[in-house]
Amino acid sequence: ISEFFPLWVMLAGLVSFIGANAAFVLASMLACLQRRYFHLVPTCLLIPGYWVLMSLGAWKGALQLIWKPFFWEKTPHEAQAALETAP
Repeated sequence: ISEFFPLWVMLAGLVSFIGANAAFVLASMLACLQRRYFHLVPTCLLIPGYWVLMSLGAWKGALQLIWKPFFWEKTPHEAQAALETAP
């Protein structure tokens, strides 16, 4: 990557990436504090991990759309299956 971008551009991107994510997490924490949801403040630190999981799910869906366009990944519902087999 350093062949395409100078060091100052990569540093600016890194500072922007970290700063924007930190600002979003801080805004989420302040919103919890303002509404007096004190028990939710520590969970705001998990937001970047949630973004990673959403990204993985989106990539999985996009790749399945390409390689298995008519595949439907259904969620099993055991309670519904038990009701259907009940006499």
